[in-house]
Amino acid sequence: MHKIWKYPFGISGNIIISMPKLARILDIQYQNGTLCMWALVDDNDLIVNRFFTVIGTGHNIPDFSHGLEYIKTVQDGPYVWHIFEIK
Repeated sequence: MHKIWKYPFGISGNIIISMPKLARILDIQYQNGTLCMWALVDDNDLIVNRFFTVIGTGHNIPDFSHGLEYIKTVQDGPYVWHIFEIK
């Protein structure tokens, strides 16, 4: 069955989230002071670890051999975070 699930999302370093393999990320934004990610999922799908990284504006971008897929930019007061999935 398809549902929308919410995942708390950190802003430091690399993030690992266990979620359905084919989940489609819908949005990432703050809710009540916590950064959260919403994804459209099939709750019968295989659960896998998916890997994300958060890079601040002006920070070095790490060299990932499998590539980065841009997801979202989030503003946090004076900070701007750019979120990528590590493929």
